[in-house]
Amino acid sequence: MAPPPPPYPSNEITLGNPKRSCWTFDSSTGFYDLTHPTRSRHSRSYPCLRLKTTTEPIIVNPHKCALIVVDLQNLFLSRALGNRQSTLHHAEETLRMLAYPAAREAGIQIVHLTWGFTEEEIRSAPPPILRRFGTLLDRMNIQQGTCSSSASSASSLSFSVKSPTSPTLLKPTMAKPTLGDEIGPVTLWNKQIILGGRLLVRNTWNADLYESTRRAFTASHDTPLPDARFHKTRPSGFFWGGAPSGSGDAGGPDIVRYLRARGITTLFFGGAGTEAGIWASAQDACNWGFDVVLLADGCGTTAGEDMVRMVEDSCAEDVGFVTSCEELARGVAGMVGAEKR
Repeated sequence: MAPPPPPYPSNEITLGNPKRSCWTFDSSTGFYDLTHPTRSRHSRSYPCLRLKTTTEPIIVNPHKCALIVVDLQNLFLSRALGNRQSTLHHAEETLRMLAYPAAREAGIQIVHLTWGFTEEEIRSAPPPILRRFGTLLDRMNIQQGTCSSSASSASSLSFSVKSPTSPTLLKPTMAKPTLGDEIGPVTLWNKQIILGGRLLVRNTWNADLYESTRRAFTASHDTPLPDARFHKTRPSGFFWGGAPSGSGDAGGPDIVRYLRARGITTLFFGGAGTEAGIWASAQDACNWGFDVVLLADGCGTTAGEDMVRMVEDSCAEDVGFVTSCEELARGVAGMVGAEKR
């Protein structure tokens, strides 16, 4: 008796457990299929988005994808806080001009993942996080409780900030400003003066989405697929008190439960902090069982090129794939054009 036919053509190799999560590699085309079909992939009734990457090309189902945008916040990008033009601004613009429109046209959910602490989370923050943001504030143009982009040099800064537990101003020798401390009034580009709020506390100006990102986020709520936003208290937005334990775990942080509830399996990453928040989140997302695709031109950092290459090489080799916002836009245009024919 002849053996039963294989479930897939002989040129397809399955990676992973088909009952939980798997990819297939087609040796005849060189594509990795990341669509995670519930039925046979040979009777597709779902859209297929084909993308070139720095390694092998991939196929994804856009309805099972999300674009995770990390740390595009006023604290890191606003010139009113002395942030100079950098690759962070280039990444923000590239995402806004290419990735956001492509994602919305393809039905890809956009999710903003940003720092934002509650009172309880500040009290329980570990020392490295407290030290990190004290150091960050040292580099910002904050003089006598006023933040302004007209300040001349970070090396000549003096600090005078309000403690969350005291109405009096702290002198630089008394305390280093860190999470929860008032950063004082901020002079915007139009000369309007606002309160910057407590450092990275939720619902403050400094922790809000960067100006142009905020406008895009607000506009999305008039569309059928509005953007979502989640707060984080560690470099990784996929951090959880319990260790990640794969795609079968029912727990996890809010963002993991949100994505799983919507059947999302593939995550595109962009934003600020290639080697920090983006890379930390991408690694943890992989540990939770999600497919990871880094949008290289949609990631910005103040670190050097060597750090960027390390992240991109590690992502392509160990975690997932690396492509670009430009390629995402091209792929979506091709997919939509094919559907119309």
